[in-house]
Amino acid sequence: VSDDEIITPKKYSQISRDTAIDINMTDAQVEDAFFHLSTHQQVECKTRLRIGRKGDGGWDACNDEPFKLRKPCLVYSIGINNDWSFDDAVVQLAGCEVHAFDPTMNTTDHKRGESIYFHNIGVGAEDTVNDLGWKMRRVSTIMKDLGHDENRIIDFFKMDIEYSEWNVFPGMIEDGILGKIKQLVFEYHTHMRKHTGDTIASSHNKEPTKQQYLAMWKTLEQLEKAGLRRFFHNTNWGGKYKSKYTKKKRSPYHEVYYLNVNYLNIP
Repeated sequence: VSDDEIITPKKYSQISRDTAIDINMTDAQVEDAFFHLSTHQQVECKTRLRIGRKGDGGWDACNDEPFKLRKPCLVYSIGINNDWSFDDAVVQLAGCEVHAFDPTMNTTDHKRGESIYFHNIGVGAEDTVNDLGWKMRRVSTIMKDLGHDENRIIDFFKMDIEYSEWNVFPGMIEDGILGKIKQLVFEYHTHMRKHTGDTIASSHNKEPTKQQYLAMWKTLEQLEKAGLRRFFHNTNWGGKYKSKYTKKKRSPYHEVYYLNVNYLNIP
């Protein structure tokens, strides 16, 4: 790999303590700090590649070495909602093996094409069946059940699960899963969304409290401690609102894109 293909971490790849979120800040200061710290770029990716739709449903991947997707790449696609544009495209583009998970689609396990395996399973904090009858599994359990042992790397891990990401990440951190992921992309949600059978009820007027912002930030800090750094961010303005704390226009939906710098030969 030539020097110009290597991803170069920027000087601000480590967040300094004086810009961290503190409980003694005001509500407005905490909100401002959270949205700044959770969205700013930390590492450079010279070549981003859009996979799937240009709008909602498609995702960006870093196409620089050593992260470029190529066969026999492994992709976990969590949260499908009957939109296969990303999954189909990543198979066509790179020949990846894709495992797709979504318990909300009222369909059974099946194979889609040659390389996409759909699992009627939700990713959760525990191995259980929830009150909606959905089979939920920790990521570590899923990897074990699929035969993706401790030496198997997930080249691209995509997740969009309507606020449940905050329940899933602690288990992934505890089980050491983050170190097995080269690219992690997900949409984080700052407002609680509650599944009610076939629909999702969303209350955009219930903004996070200071304590909730702090809890979300602590989770994102754990991603960084595992070696993950943001190379891109995109705001989804579908649920925009005016903050009661800062009076700024905000969105509760943010796509964030991470690279695992442990796969780079850097200090």
